[in-house]
Amino acid sequence: MAEEERECKPKRPLLTTIEKVFSFPGRPTAIRAPHGANIFEISWPNGAAHRIPNEILRGFCPCAGCQGHSGEIKFQADNNQELRDISTVGNYALSLTWGDSHSTGIYTFEFLYRLGEMHDQLGSPGLIELSTLPRTKIL
Repeated sequence: MAEEERECKPKRPLLTTIEKVFSFPGRPTAIRAPHGANIFEISWPNGAAHRIPNEILRGFCPCAGCQGHSGEIKFQADNNQELRDISTVGNYALSLTWGDSHSTGIYTFEFLYRLGEMHDQLGSPGLIELSTLPRTKIL
């Protein structure tokens, strides 16, 4: 077949590819966020471990106060990034309390896993540049 006759298929969007490639392994096996540190560390039963900067966690806070009720989660810059407290929400999520007392975001374990995987792929600058994540059943 001649070069010009080949069918060109469009590349899949990054987020669609991420959703298909990374399967959620379940509840984390360890969470570490030392007081004064700016990195949140979380380990998973499949051996994966993520180091997510507080800037990314707070910037993509999934709460309605930060995001409204749209279909997307938008990066919110210039928020307090001091992580003061972590508490569990049932058997499926964490509640993070920030230095300005903001604590309404419910970070599901699946959201944290996907965010960690995306951070591993894109880094902080890439995620900030992406600026918007879809709000699916996972995010």
